[in-house]
Amino acid sequence: MKKGTVPFSLTPRYPEDHKGVFGHALIVAGSRGMMGAALLAAKACLKSGVGLVSLGIPKSFEVAAVSFIPEALTVGLDETSSGAISKRAFKQIERAHQMRRFDVLAVGPGISQSSETGKCLRLILEMDIPSVIDADALNLMAKNPQEFTKIMKRRKSPSILTPHAGEMARCLGISLSKALSERSWCAHHLAEKFNAVVIFKGHPSLIVGNGKEAVNSSGNTGLSRGGSGDILTGLVSGLWAQNLSSRRLKNVGAFETAVLGAYLHGLAGDFAEEALTPYAMSAQDLISFFPQAFKKICRK
Repeated sequence: MKKGTVPFSLTPRYPEDHKGVFGHALIVAGSRGMMGAALLAAKACLKSGVGLVSLGIPKSFEVAAVSFIPEALTVGLDETSSGAISKRAFKQIERAHQMRRFDVLAVGPGISQSSETGKCLRLILEMDIPSVIDADALNLMAKNPQEFTKIMKRRKSPSILTPHAGEMARCLGISLSKALSERSWCAHHLAEKFNAVVIFKGHPSLIVGNGKEAVNSSGNTGLSRGGSGDILTGLVSGLWAQNLSSRRLKNVGAFETAVLGAYLHGLAGDFAEEALTPYAMSAQDLISFFPQAFKKICRK
């Protein structure tokens, strides 16, 4: 992308529309000590314009989550003694999907690297549903690369992966220095390995997949803090669910959605930096600058 260009379009909205038009995203996230990641992803998803968001979290945190995000539906999931999502939770996710028909599933923010959660992740990725895969989901995949490569290769639905350099290094089994110095090679290699679109976070972020590559022109050093990636996951999931549900944007798939999500995320960061400086902005501040980012695209 050239500096200043706006990639693709937001899903059109008409006066007669209702929430069902704009899709339903499920975010499977959180564990004891890392519930903030789940809440940030869900808040960002809700601010994307999506019709409905369901938050799948360990059931002991379900009541507390509602007080922070009353707009979200919840799916209370079975958990381990350490407060991580257990393998048994898959049945609850599957049942919720049968009832609510999710358009997109996001998994990873704050789920921990528990072996039980890894077993649940294997089953989740076997589901026929477009998925955004981030954070600890990527770390769990990196622990069992052969098994998860097979799962990803046989997936019927498209996937978007959002690794930072450390997660990229672990997924490819390479050094961090190589992940940082050979970013384009890494993004292409991971996209091919897992049959997915990849948003390789950094400055600039690279988006690779389906034989295409884009370089994101927005963003700044203020995004280099915990929680920023969780917000990207929620935003991309919500944008994707809107388009998949409404079917109003032709020739816009996983790659184009990833490009738009990365651009909007960075643009919100640019507005936050301008108002707050890169020192004083927090990850949560990004969400409050979504309106300015969306307005800029809507004016184009």
